[in-house]
Amino acid sequence: MGEALERDHLFINYAIEDAALAEWLTLKLSGEGYSVWCDRVKLLGGESYPRDIERALHERTFRMLSLISRASKEKDNPLKERTIALNIGRARKQEFIIPLNVEALPSHELPWQLSDLTYIPFHTSWAHGLVQLLKKLTSVDAPRTFMPARDSVREYMHERERLSGRPERLWTNLLPITDIPGSVLRITLHEKLSPEIASSWTYWAENDYVVGAFEGPPEGVEVDKVEEIPWLENDDREQRTIARDIVTVLLKEGMRSHCVQKGLRESANEEYVYFPSGLVPGDRLRFTRWDGEKTHVKAVGERAARTTNGVERFRYHLAVEFRPALFRYGTPMIQLRNRVYLADLNGTPLQGVKLVRRRKRLCKDWWNYEWLSRQLGSCAFLADAQGEIVLTSRAQSRLAIRAIPLTVTAPDGINEEEAGPLPVENDEEELDETDVTPGVGDEELEETT
Repeated sequence: MGEALERDHLFINYAIEDAALAEWLTLKLSGEGYSVWCDRVKLLGGESYPRDIERALHERTFRMLSLISRASKEKDNPLKERTIALNIGRARKQEFIIPLNVEALPSHELPWQLSDLTYIPFHTSWAHGLVQLLKKLTSVDAPRTFMPARDSVREYMHERERLSGRPERLWTNLLPITDIPGSVLRITLHEKLSPEIASSWTYWAENDYVVGAFEGPPEGVEVDKVEEIPWLENDDREQRTIARDIVTVLLKEGMRSHCVQKGLRESANEEYVYFPSGLVPGDRLRFTRWDGEKTHVKAVGERAARTTNGVERFRYHLAVEFRPALFRYGTPMIQLRNRVYLADLNGTPLQGVKLVRRRKRLCKDWWNYEWLSRQLGSCAFLADAQGEIVLTSRAQSRLAIRAIPLTVTAPDGINEEEAGPLPVENDEEELDETDVTPGVGDEELEETT
């Protein structure tokens, strides 16, 4: 009984990309009287973060709260901690891990080891997720001190002095859709499309003879029937759902096709498109920075990694991925996600562990302004002179996206100097920085080579 009583901590398992949620969750749970271990908040309540993680998980942890995201699936440290926790759960014959879905991952993207567990959704609302988590902790009789550490939380926040007292503009990765048809066309073709027509027209194929599109096919294609199906307002629920699925596909395919027409190439798995060498002069993307200055950022570069076998050079390419969000933000948007495509100097894509390690080390020092620079550079390249990405231009079926990301204003900004650096994970592999492009920052953008 004594040993069981010592297991009174909640251990938060997460990737560095989800640090904000991990810290927020730690403070909220501490305020509710739970003892929480999170390496972002090491001294809250007077107890330091354990040095021996495995021992702490075995002897002192009641449950592990695992923040599941695309990043945490690939990171070594979160994966190692989850593996230990899974073994503990098997030994105790209990659900030792409480998984939190923080990124709306579909079931096929969730870790297969946790497939039989019930996830608590945090992707729609942290507040709603917290409510469900507290109910879960109550149902499993999670130990509490019944002396909520609200004073400790207030003291911690005061010491951090995170807030600057000034408004702050925040950039998102959302591109507003300014024009979009309210209906899709369900077109019955007289005969199958030729490969040439199929590659030049954006459509969704129900089968070889029935397709969905925002606009009719190119000249020369014989059509037997055209139905107009509203997707914004439609009393037929089944028709509306089908139409919205078609719109999502058409938006993704339209953006992909636009990028390919502009000279980008598709990755082998067709998840995203990337900038090949030589597409833009000097492999530099020109754009107007957030402060109005004209500058540039590298679209392609080379790096060298030190390994046990010596030095290996590889090439990185800026890549983009698009995800339609029709209703999540109140108005239709396109989410632009920056990615990197890595290959050796012969153009062969990196794979497996080598890919994960190179990408991790390449991007570990790309902070918000570096990613924003790459985002703005990509948008500027894809846009026309009016700052739009136009996918269809006919008056009745115009589809256009504003190529300037949406911004919002926080009433109280973050004091970056007081916030301090994020913890850096150790990695046995190092990148040779002596002859590569420096990070893109305020003072370095013009020096990029």
